[in-house]
Amino acid sequence: MKTTASILSLSFAAVISCLPLSLSAHCPKHEVIAAQKKAIESKKDLMMVFSGKAWSGRSQKFEKEIIGQQKFKNATAKKFVTVVVDFPAKRKDAHTSLLELRQKYRFRQMPSIVLTDAAGRPYAYTGIRKGGVKDYLKHLDQLHAIRVERDRLFVEAKGSKGLKKAGLLVKALKTLPQDIVRDFYAAELAEIASSDPKGETGYVDQIENAEKLKKEQQRYNRMLNRGEYDKMISSSMRDGAKLKGEEAQRFAVYKIRALAGQKKYAEAQKEIVAMKKLAPESVFGKQADRYSQSVANARKRNEQLTKAAKNGKQGGQAAQKPGQPAKVQRAPIVSKPVAIISDINELRKDASKLEAKLKAATQKEAELIGKQKAGQQRIKALKANMKK
Repeated sequence: MKTTASILSLSFAAVISCLPLSLSAHCPKHEVIAAQKKAIESKKDLMMVFSGKAWSGRSQKFEKEIIGQQKFKNATAKKFVTVVVDFPAKRKDAHTSLLELRQKYRFRQMPSIVLTDAAGRPYAYTGIRKGGVKDYLKHLDQLHAIRVERDRLFVEAKGSKGLKKAGLLVKALKTLPQDIVRDFYAAELAEIASSDPKGETGYVDQIENAEKLKKEQQRYNRMLNRGEYDKMISSSMRDGAKLKGEEAQRFAVYKIRALAGQKKYAEAQKEIVAMKKLAPESVFGKQADRYSQSVANARKRNEQLTKAAKNGKQGGQAAQKPGQPAKVQRAPIVSKPVAIISDINELRKDASKLEAKLKAATQKEAELIGKQKAGQQRIKALKANMKK
């Protein structure tokens, strides 16, 4: 269980993170701070719209059909102070404060809406949805109700003590996206730790364990993205050596991802079988057959891509006869390793990309063969003319 002092240190860090690093009038972060100040003065919430309207068709559609509509502006002005923050298409072109905002609020898509209280603490995330302005306003009302309920429970908790107070605070925090609690609600976590010194609610430990898991996943994803497969395998074996059941399975999956990245498909399949035996009824155990099928599909696609690349290389390196037009050189086809992960939707996205690459390679091969045949026919015709 974390001590109250350690939780309070998180609160201090959260406050520091909210201080502006730049007070430039054109600084996007300063625009957010100015909107936040207005929200405090008007006793409203803050609606931050993160968009890429200069390059994103989705953002352009969202602005045209929803946030740009006067009906939407008039209705949301009753509860929110709105600030729209535009991002450029390329990260290198982004103002430093834009990157700070993205890192702080952790939104994943463009456009995104982040709803916060006047203090800048988020309580809901959303984005593009089906329907028009009327439906979207109804959706925002439902999200705004989360903050109302959160605050009601906070007020009730202030008049309580001990486990009852801790329970009310836990109930309030569970209305929120759980991955933001540690960063933005450290003060409430400190109160829970103080009111529940024995950790009977288990909530603070739950949040801390989730944070550890997130950092672990980020560390292994960095290794995967860098192609550090051997390091990933050795790390997963070391980290999971003393674990059992589902905990051990998690590290086994990291190893499987690395083996797939190395195209060691047979070894990956063996590891999947061994992983399943550790806890057949766990989430990982129940996904084992899907992992196995994904590895099999990855192997098949890699063989097809390798074959297409080999055929292209042979065609491109064929001896050029005198007077024969130079053949178009084919770019090498590089197969992207398929990551074996618990999210099957991500597996499907990787599969779609590989299928698209294979289709493009096949089409390119057909084009080159066509050009080669046309060139040979022209040479044949020229030789026939020379004999006349």
